[in-house]
Amino acid sequence: MKVCYENEVYFLGLVWLSIIGCYDEDDIVVDDKQELTYALGVGHDYDEILHEWHNKYGFYPLYVFTDRDIYWNNTIWDNPNLDVWKGKCLGRPGDPDYVGKQVDLLGKVFMEIYPDELLKHFPLKMLLCRDLYETKYAVTYDPIAGAWLPGYDSTAIWTYRGYDFIAVNGASKQMEEMTMDDKCDLQTSLNATFLEYLGVKGVLTAPEEFFEVSDYWYEYLRGDDLFEQGYIMDVLVDGDEEESQKADFASYIKLAAYNMATLKNSPDKSLDGDSRPSWVGALNPEERDVNGLCGRKYEIVIRYLKSLGIDTGKLQYPVLD
Repeated sequence: MKVCYENEVYFLGLVWLSIIGCYDEDDIVVDDKQELTYALGVGHDYDEILHEWHNKYGFYPLYVFTDRDIYWNNTIWDNPNLDVWKGKCLGRPGDPDYVGKQVDLLGKVFMEIYPDELLKHFPLKMLLCRDLYETKYAVTYDPIAGAWLPGYDSTAIWTYRGYDFIAVNGASKQMEEMTMDDKCDLQTSLNATFLEYLGVKGVLTAPEEFFEVSDYWYEYLRGDDLFEQGYIMDVLVDGDEEESQKADFASYIKLAAYNMATLKNSPDKSLDGDSRPSWVGALNPEERDVNGLCGRKYEIVIRYLKSLGIDTGKLQYPVLD
């Protein structure tokens, strides 16, 4: 009985292998019902530009998108949720009547600054929003209810980086009311966000000379003490020089997005008690960068970015008329 059973199993195995061998791969059907697709806009003159961006660089510039596109971060929904006190982004699709003006501005403040190879690293989606907010949670006392109640405040922001996108504010009537300062703020925010993203992806690597400026010995620093030693935020990690250097370079990559008028201005010291002070006046040699160390690091980073084909002059001295 045992021999017969083994022979039967052997025979069935040969039949199964024969069936697999005759299987036609052309008959395979992939269930793509769950596959996400994105539709670029049509019908407007500016849609041609957005299609060109997609064809050339691979990302999807969308002014029509779903809640999933902006709120899903691969693990949770990122829109404000008081039940779990999670979620920090609020944004709505752009107004088609103003997307064209937003696209024109993005060409000047962003697209024209980078070589094609770097723009190909842009996240999957560029979400063009009519409004965009970052939320912060807090508990406040409600005298009517006689209780402390959870809530959140929303602060308007120019850009937000999510799981697979960078969202950009401005596709609304706001475009007609933007001042030069507003345009500069948008440029700074978007470029700082993208440069930071390139750093996170490992596209940008620090020149060795950058790490020769500071010693990276750990100590608690705030305000003027940070800038005097060549740091623009608290990056020092006790016992981990490599992590300190990594964080330091990342901070200067973002600083490169700021224009020189801002960096050389009179310092804003209102956040000097925080680990990340204001960068207004960060390179002011009389009041902030008194030892010139911040300026040395900044110039090293600017030379490096320029060597990659980035038009750093448009970041330092923006012309947005």
